[in-house]
Amino acid sequence: MPDTRTPFQSTNDACKRLIRYHVFNEQLLSQQDLEKADEFFEATAKHLLDKFRQMMNKYRYLLLMESMVSCFIKLICYDAGPSGRAV
Repeated sequence: MPDTRTPFQSTNDACKRLIRYHVFNEQLLSQQDLEKADEFFEATAKHLLDKFRQMMNKYRYLLLMESMVSCFIKLICYDAGPSGRAV
């Protein structure tokens, strides 16, 4: 339990007693923790890249389908001739 009643005697006393509550006073990660974080980062990156590739493939597919429909409609209109009826 921290001593909250005793006033600080000096700047050094204040620093010594308050340093443990400073946001940058955290322990360094162990090698095992760093490796685990790297593995997690790599797995997440692979997942996101795969998802991106899937979305790009779907986009290309939809563009292809749209262009095929457009070409098909033009072909039908061209085959219909001036009378408006299909030949």
